[in-house]
Amino acid sequence: MQKLKFAKETRSQQFYKDLETRVFALLGDQPDQWGPDIYFWLKACFWFIACWGTYTLILLQMLPVYTLIPATLLMCISGLLFGFSIGHDASHGVLFK
Repeated sequence: MQKLKFAKETRSQQFYKDLETRVFALLGDQPDQWGPDIYFWLKACFWFIACWGTYTLILLQMLPVYTLIPATLLMCISGLLFGFSIGHDASHGVLFK
């Protein structure tokens, strides 16, 4: 069985060359220099503190009873956002090489 191949268009080739040029201009010429910046770490710390802070408040019973459900939702959502944001950036090779 013969393998199917798509014809290469010059328009799409030019698009990828322009895209690559802009990415290298924005991030730098060497891909090994790319990595997490201060915004990555601020985002990670914010979601981590939000998750574990609410978890600690719930465990230490420092919250009124009527705020336990919103605090639990905040803890769960911030934990998910922490995992998703770190995992998403890691899947793009930002966190580790």
